Amino acid sequence: MSSTTIYLSNDGANDAPEDTDKATNAIDTTQLRAFREQYVPTSLTEGLTELENGFEAANADPTFWAEIKSYATYANRPSTLHPAPRLTAHAGGARIWLKREDLNHTGSHKINNGLGQIVLARRLGKTSIIAETGAGQHGVATATLCAQFGTKCTIFWAPRTLNAKI
Repeated sequence: MSSTTIYLSNDGANDAPEDTDKATNAIDTTQLRAFREQYVPTSLTEGLTELENGFEAANADPTFWAEIKSYATYANRPSTLHPAPRLTAHAGGARIWLKREDLNHTGSHKINNGLGQIVLARRLGKTSIIAETGAGQHGVATATLCAQFGTKCTIFWAPRTLNAKI
């Protein structure tokens, strides 16, 4: 594996100093690879390794994907396509179709993400799900799926607006 050096510049130009021997802000990327490019507290390393290994095993297992596909109708998959005749006419005749993600259970694509997380968590023997959400939709989708599967669920909501009234 070859090493790449990245120079950090304060102005964002990413230009390398002329004398690279004196550069104090250079990062040798072989050091990053040694840490697998993960910057996490040591206390999380074991759990992340379990998750990574579990995902790699699940990803290679056709029964995992068969289980995901078995819930396709619950998640409204595949999403239906609907012609948009007025938009088609406005665009000069190009045939325009709308993919209706808003018709998915919980009203978004987030149901797909949550479904994959919960099926994987169950496969790993986990009995509860913790999720963080900003605007709320990911939390709603996760909570909906946890209710469907009878899984304990905790959602942390971090509103993006500092003046949000809770």
